[in-house]
Amino acid sequence: MSSNWIYVRKNWAEEASSNQSLTQKNPMRGLYHVYTYDVTEAEREEDWVWSLVENETLALVLLDIGKCADRALSEAELAKVGRIFSFFQTHHRQMIVRVVYDRLGRGMECEPRTLEQICQHIQQIAPFLVAYASDILTLQGLLIGSWGEMHDSHYLEKQQLQCLYDTLRRETAGAVCISVRKPQYQRLLQKSEQSDIGLYDDAILGSETDMGTFGWLTDVSNREIMWTPELEIEYIQKQARKVYCGGEILSGALALPWEAVLARMRQMQLTYVNRVHEPQVWHAWENAACPDLPGSSCLEYVRDHLGYRYVITGVCVLTEDSGQPVGVSVRIKNTGFACCYGMLRLELLIGEKKLQASFDGKMLAAGSARDISLYGLTNVQMVQTAISERALPPKEYWQRMILRLFHVQTGLPIYFANGNETSHESGNDKSEPETYCCSSSSEEGITVGVLLTEKEAVS
Repeated sequence: MSSNWIYVRKNWAEEASSNQSLTQKNPMRGLYHVYTYDVTEAEREEDWVWSLVENETLALVLLDIGKCADRALSEAELAKVGRIFSFFQTHHRQMIVRVVYDRLGRGMECEPRTLEQICQHIQQIAPFLVAYASDILTLQGLLIGSWGEMHDSHYLEKQQLQCLYDTLRRETAGAVCISVRKPQYQRLLQKSEQSDIGLYDDAILGSETDMGTFGWLTDVSNREIMWTPELEIEYIQKQARKVYCGGEILSGALALPWEAVLARMRQMQLTYVNRVHEPQVWHAWENAACPDLPGSSCLEYVRDHLGYRYVITGVCVLTEDSGQPVGVSVRIKNTGFACCYGMLRLELLIGEKKLQASFDGKMLAAGSARDISLYGLTNVQMVQTAISERALPPKEYWQRMILRLFHVQTGLPIYFANGNETSHESGNDKSEPETYCCSSSSEEGITVGVLLTEKEAVS
């Protein structure tokens, strides 16, 4: 890059366009609907399209294999499983997969008569889980229980659960995150403290114990029992720093102050939530103004903060001791409920030049900020003066510095939330760097500064 280029911070304070439609597109997080398929029934893909809900990236794909409880799945039935997964991949929906024998709350009646039969079904379905692993957020449950939710089952003894879990892990080679219904099951199945077993709580705030998800025992030395709600929430907080937590919010939430509900969602670090279960919750939140984000409803706030939510709060040029620029440091703040559980790639585009840096999304925990450095910037001087869009010279004298973020597993872009945050989240508070210089996000990326020719630079 020619040495006559000078980096100038921009003042984008006049820009405040909303980017809700963009952040809703961010992968591996958000609200979801349930899509149910009986694998034994003949269906056409074109009949599935009409049911897809717009502006969602997640889908709970429920595969009903109840009619196969006493036999292996046929080739035609397995082919349908592949078609279903391909359909959601084609339509850019990441899947929460649940395989069930029952959809009516009669798990013990509908389950196979032997554990071996369940293991055979796991072995048959596992190749599809592996093939579409990059499109799967998590596999919920171990196939057993009413609605596949691991209750009302013949197979809830420790040895049985371990057999099913070990079969899934072995057959999928760990390619897919497996989630269970209770923290108790997470502990029971853990091989080590580093185990990455997720949690889906199907009764969040349904009662003091989340309808039996938690218990009343305080002996934390016994990891195979259900602890008190307070102890279990503490455990969930630790687990959710490294693996997905999601589920369903029940109407008990409406009896609590919004602040208490929001605190629980942040404590659990929720990444995904059922959009339609107990619709009275969502109807009430849709019609309630959110005190945490003026101009938005409580529903919009939950939708926009599930999982990760990134805001650029500062950008500065990195220099050597001699003053020679070598790169750019970007400060990213996560204002969502949870981290992103995967590798991310940050790119800075300056004309035809591209600077890149990769980092683990778990490094950016909910509520935290981190500086990410991109190296490779040379022959650029630094000017401390900010400049507004309206003060820019003709286009031939400047280049935008555009920042983009990608989710490595899916290859999909992650959009920043700049332009749709309250002032304390957008880098305007005193604790954030004074080099705040970002525009609102767009399909192209987010502009974080400009390079001017030396002739036209503002001194």
